Amino acid sequence: MKTFFVHLFNDYSGSPRVLRDAIEAIKENWDNDITIISSDSSGFLSDLGVLFCAI
Repeated sequence: MKTFFVHLFNDYSGSPRVLRDAIEAIKENWDNDITIISSDSSGFLSDLGVLFCAI
């Protein structure tokens, strides 16, 4: 099963941090293919070890 997460901003603010924590929790318990779609910048969502698609 594929799981997609979309967030407009990939930066070091609060909401990408909360999303990162949620994705890390899901990665520990599921065998899903995870894809993140977000802005092309450096932030909390950049280095999660999942497929990252920049918009």
